[in-house]
Amino acid sequence: MIYATQHFFGKVYKLLSSFCFVVNANIGFFMKSNLSEHLGFIGVGFIGLLIFVMFYSSAFPEASIDIGITNTDAREVSENFLVFRNFSLDGYESAVRFDSFSESVVYLQKEMGIEKANEVMMNDVELWFFRCRFFMPLEKTEYIVLVSPKDGSIIGFLQELLDEHRGASIDVDEAEVIALEFLSEMDVDVSQFDLILTSSEEMKNRVDHDFKWEKKDSSFVNATYRVDVSVYGDYVGYYKKYLYVPESFGRDYQNERSYGVVLSLFSFVFMVILVLLSFGVFVVMYKKDDVKIKFAVWLSVIVGVLVVLDMINSLPLVFSNYPTTIAKSVFFSTLLISTVIGALVYMVIIAISGVSGDALSRRVLLKKNSCVTDFFRKVNSREFAYSSIRGYALGFFFLGYVTLFYLVGRNFFDIWLPAGSGYSNMLNTFMPFLFPLTVGMLAAVSEEFLFRFFAIPLTKKYTKSMSVAILLPAIIWALGHSSYTVFPVYVRAVELTIAGVIFGYMFVKYDILTVLIAHYVIDAVLVGMPLLMSSNMYYFGSGVIVVALMLIPAGFAGMGFLRRRYRGKV
Repeated sequence: MIYATQHFFGKVYKLLSSFCFVVNANIGFFMKSNLSEHLGFIGVGFIGLLIFVMFYSSAFPEASIDIGITNTDAREVSENFLVFRNFSLDGYESAVRFDSFSESVVYLQKEMGIEKANEVMMNDVELWFFRCRFFMPLEKTEYIVLVSPKDGSIIGFLQELLDEHRGASIDVDEAEVIALEFLSEMDVDVSQFDLILTSSEEMKNRVDHDFKWEKKDSSFVNATYRVDVSVYGDYVGYYKKYLYVPESFGRDYQNERSYGVVLSLFSFVFMVILVLLSFGVFVVMYKKDDVKIKFAVWLSVIVGVLVVLDMINSLPLVFSNYPTTIAKSVFFSTLLISTVIGALVYMVIIAISGVSGDALSRRVLLKKNSCVTDFFRKVNSREFAYSSIRGYALGFFFLGYVTLFYLVGRNFFDIWLPAGSGYSNMLNTFMPFLFPLTVGMLAAVSEEFLFRFFAIPLTKKYTKSMSVAILLPAIIWALGHSSYTVFPVYVRAVELTIAGVIFGYMFVKYDILTVLIAHYVIDAVLVGMPLLMSSNMYYFGSGVIVVALMLIPAGFAGMGFLRRRYRGKV
């Protein structure tokens, strides 16, 4: 793990050095502006990036999990398992995704601490797995196999059947023999387990028997290791090895998270109000012929196209949840239509909030070039370069800030967040780089347009206070992230309110392009981390594409500097 982390950060350093070169190249024309200010931005951004690189693994530790096989290997293992047990897969399609027994993972990490929990998850229990699904449209009979990512062993299996499916009707003792033989094939030493539950259910055309074993002396802070087996008629149709978590923890955990959901809903209500107000402002400004539409519309179109492309890109994962009660073509058509509708909704919100925000910014904040159309018409200008540099500096600063926030919070303020697996289902898509690109663009454009570009001048207009105008939208925006799995549930609101105030200040003092670039940089880097950390060259190459796309504004700034230098205007 340490070697992989060092290897990753070595790659990141080489990739970001190109950005630093562009920044240094532009120092010359900073002399004609405020040299100390821009050097300060560069310095703050560099420090933030350095903190992120040095302490990321400490602030956001990963669960110790050995990924020894790929999703393709897991599919092959699952097929072999099913064929060996005489299940026919003729005509079946498959879908694979990475998953976990999430409640058990959270329980161990919260009750034991991440280090001890990692030790248990590495040596004693299997809580992470590839979920391999084999299905046939319009047929209920399907198979789900859970495969250990460490060694390809089977830790779970389920055959979905119609209740009226015909089968044998044997007694419970015969069924137990079948279950024990199956566990022996799965290398489960039954002598280490106690049989704690036996039940039978008479179906219409068969009798099913369920057995539950619990491992002796296997308590992990009141959680126990169990094995379940179900015999459908006269063969095993269900099997699972898992950690049984006390019910009280599950209830308390869901109750605690519900407060975060309430905070998010509170934010959502105000977000809807902001969207409606943006429509109202748009109508008023349109009647006054005081709207600039081009840039906001173009950005909204780009985001809409990316959302649809990302859905298509994620089809290998989407079909892991396909309901076989409807035709596959109907499912895909419904998914495509709903995605297009969702994309159109986002496009409209982005366009309207962008146009309205521009109009209000010019009137209330007295910004002559509040709409960045003017910047993109002059992508070779100093103004564009300045906004780009500020954006990168702010983005890198935030990466360092959030790293320190959770590093200090975990060590001194009982802030707790579960460690992830380090594996992302993004790796199972057709083009892995498209997901961080879409997330980065969607979040940056929609959130910055609504909560900064529009909300700040609107609030300033009616409160007459710039402090309130910056703080209030920041709080509403921050609360919208409270459903994330971080405890206490208000922590993300605190973290992002501070960030929102900084972003708001930067927007008011400078321009919207600065915060747009910063927001995209942050999300692209954080979401793209699994790609950049991968030792697989294809995945790492996808991460390089993410970084390359992130550096496009820096490229424009560099080309602008070279063009001005060539023309003698630097």
